[in-house]
Amino acid sequence: MKIALALGPDASAVSTFGTQCGVEHAVGTFGLAPIPDKPIDDEAQPFSRQSLARFKAQYEQNGYHLSVIESRPPMEKIKLAQPGRDEEIAVVCEFIRNMGAVGIPVWCPAWMPILFVIRTSSEIPTRGGAKVTGFDLEEFNKTHPADEHGEVSEEDQWDNLKYFLARVVPVAEEAGVKL
Repeated sequence: MKIALALGPDASAVSTFGTQCGVEHAVGTFGLAPIPDKPIDDEAQPFSRQSLARFKAQYEQNGYHLSVIESRPPMEKIKLAQPGRDEEIAVVCEFIRNMGAVGIPVWCPAWMPILFVIRTSSEIPTRGGAKVTGFDLEEFNKTHPADEHGEVSEEDQWDNLKYFLARVVPVAEEAGVKL
């Protein structure tokens, strides 16, 4: 196990504190939404080899090895089996190939359709005055009526995940990137 901080590439104040504490690895968090009207292999894309190499260099300048990327390109169409999911998968595959090419070994895909990580509070006091996040289903149901996607069944979730993994895992294996 490696101790890491989840950081953006320009978080120098936090990164100084982390390196002072002996943390050597970073979990990268940065925007990966494709630039419209540019091909997925365009070097200006945020997931291009050139962009990822720049991000990696920024982390290294702050004293960290960029060991994991936790950010994701848009994947809702994949998760919901909507038209355009194969195009989103193509972007994910390009991203993974580029991660492997610049030596970033792990990607966290996070398979949570529609709402991602659900929290109803980020201000719950805990030990030492620290704040933590929490979830209250009653509160959530009051503030989040059923959305336009409707219910996504467990079976559909598994089918969509299998479809995604069947196309992405071989690319990740070839690129040397762990999911």
